[in-house]
Amino acid sequence: MKPPLSVVYYGWLSRPDGTLTPAARRLLAARPELLIVAPVAHQPAFCHLRPELVDQFQAGGSRLFAYVATAYGRRDPHESWQEARRALQLGVDGILLDEVPHDLSPVGEQVCHELCHRIREAGGQVILNTGVAETPESLLELADILMLEHAWRRFALASRWRQRYPPARFLGVSSNEPGARRLLSSRVNLSTALAATRAAMAAGIGWHVATERYIRLPTWFEHYVAALRSEAALEGAVEREIDAPELATELDRRGDSENQAAEGEAEC
Repeated sequence: MKPPLSVVYYGWLSRPDGTLTPAARRLLAARPELLIVAPVAHQPAFCHLRPELVDQFQAGGSRLFAYVATAYGRRDPHESWQEARRALQLGVDGILLDEVPHDLSPVGEQVCHELCHRIREAGGQVILNTGVAETPESLLELADILMLEHAWRRFALASRWRQRYPPARFLGVSSNEPGARRLLSSRVNLSTALAATRAAMAAGIGWHVATERYIRLPTWFEHYVAALRSEAALEGAVEREIDAPELATELDRRGDSENQAAEGEAEC
């Protein structure tokens, strides 16, 4: 199975005069299966995601999600909902709720539940980003896709419930954003991007974003897209990925351990 192309891009997609930016043209040509964007630029506020551009992306087969921050529960949920509502009115397929606490309090869980419910009532899907490996299974009751961001490797190794769900329920990221290096094995370039994407697929992470920074597309983006569509190129990249075999071996070992533990509990 060839991995789907997943992209996070928070830069501008159109200019105030209505013309498309070079990045928007590159993304339209790439036709990512999953595209997460930030529709509004600030200082001054400007919505650069136009409805006709949404139509173009969707006509090319892209599922489009709009970024909405929750500030780990510190943001007024009504404010988050209004931002999500405006994005859904543009025609996007769903909302990425960012900065979701992985250890929600009962009150926080209720607020998150209500926000997800309103998004779904408006016809949207939901991606929740906790960004940590220690994410509880209960969040999958709220999310269509759970985003682990740069902690996807640790999540794949540590989660005892991940294998109960299809890979398409999980999204990981490999990037050069500040702080990412401590969770990843290396800086992201074309070679490591391809290897990490295949490693994510092997670990049961069905969506994987490989980039340098969220606000711009990497110079090697087109080469990555072309190689991603070629299974042979990806197989060659995995052979150069140091952690991929170790990851697969560790997953197998942990799976055996979990099975033995489950058998022990059954016997008790």
